[in-house]
Amino acid sequence: VKEHPAEGLYLSQEMLSLGHILYNAERHIALLNRSAEALYGKRLPLSADQLRKQTTTLLQRNNPSRRGSVRITLTLNASGEYGIRNDEASIYDGFVMRSLSPKATYIEIAAPMPQHPTSAMAHTRELADALSRGKGCDKGIIALGESIVADIARPLVALGGRTLLTHPSTCESVEGRRIIEAAEALGYTIRTREVTRADLAKAEEVMILDWQGALPLARLEQRVYTHISIERIMIEVEKRLKP
Repeated sequence: VKEHPAEGLYLSQEMLSLGHILYNAERHIALLNRSAEALYGKRLPLSADQLRKQTTTLLQRNNPSRRGSVRITLTLNASGEYGIRNDEASIYDGFVMRSLSPKATYIEIAAPMPQHPTSAMAHTRELADALSRGKGCDKGIIALGESIVADIARPLVALGGRTLLTHPSTCESVEGRRIIEAAEALGYTIRTREVTRADLAKAEEVMILDWQGALPLARLEQRVYTHISIERIMIEVEKRLKP
């Protein structure tokens, strides 16, 4: 196992750790193996129990604060080599609605296999955000024509009334499942299909998901959003959150 950042092309999972405890190891490994088998014809040579034990050892040695959430990044390259690394603790303590509310704009850019959590897609996402800052915004929403790209590593969820709309791939992601299960428990209707610019122009709330929680958009182009339902759903997620 390598503990430095992965180099070259690789698949990855960004995982939540709270109090030095890794969350949802089985789901993350299943998602990584699905993509590794499809792209490399390989599987991660690691069980969920082994991943938890190695993560515990890593956190004990590096000793980030237990008072905030810590990102654990698991990588796997085409040769079957894997790596695990941790960041410093964040200011958040849980899988939460983040206090940031960025302004976003559409970025037209080709997305390399967004259905897989690849390093190429991660770099494309970073490029989109950088291009958005050149337009005076904080976040780039990757689009191709009228369609919003379904990025499995950064699922996008739109809400209107009691309906939650998202791409089908969101249901496969660990973060997406947390949101959908909580929303269903609260009585929201879940719709999964391709998401379009027209959908986001009509939505009342839009959030982007990552390992840390939900990032509610303040606005997208000229559309201004609220975050009432997002806050309600994230409170339910926190109640249901288990390792």
